[in-house]
Amino acid sequence: GIAVREALLDQKFSSVDVFIVDEAHERSVNTDLLIGLLKNALQFNQKLRIVIMSATLDTRFFANYFQTQQILFVQGKMFPVRHQFLSNQENNYLEAISLLILQLHSTKPKGDILVFLPGEKEIMTVINTVNLLKQTEQLEMMPLFANLSQADQLKIFEQSQKRRCICSTNIAETSLTVPNISFIIDSGFVRTKIFDPILQIQKLLTIPASKSQIMQRCGR
Repeated sequence: GIAVREALLDQKFSSVDVFIVDEAHERSVNTDLLIGLLKNALQFNQKLRIVIMSATLDTRFFANYFQTQQILFVQGKMFPVRHQFLSNQENNYLEAISLLILQLHSTKPKGDILVFLPGEKEIMTVINTVNLLKQTEQLEMMPLFANLSQADQLKIFEQSQKRRCICSTNIAETSLTVPNISFIIDSGFVRTKIFDPILQIQKLLTIPASKSQIMQRCGR
């Protein structure tokens, strides 16, 4: 939002040499508007260089949009990922996730679990459900969301003799890399701000996660 407001005051980006748009797959009104303003600025500012970055970006789409062939791939280390999907949609996905956490802990070898959920309420619901049902102290449930204190967020980087299950919002999608993760459970939902053109306000809605977000999550 801040970058868009500054861009509207100086649509030529005259004071900028290089503008980096990171995590460009996270589509929003502000991101789309900013990218449009950047493309427009290229007509007037020949020195401006734009870098569009993402681990799961549709590079050809952006290359065509900016009419460029300059695509740089940075090779990263990617471990093999095996996907499993539910055959039927669950009416209560929070309960289903809670039971799946317990199943993974009792049947799978060592390795921490990362669960993606839309928000703090859903996170605490799953944590409380698992803590109520679990029959072992070797499974440690941990929350991770933006409003959590920094001290509590840093606990996920501490070594533990127990198996940890980190229930997180999309903060663990890009902002933080949780170590020692062997299993990922994705609710398929994300809570995000959506602009309501009728009410002229931003609304916080729970919506299905995009394909690029799902791909980003499974690579954590």
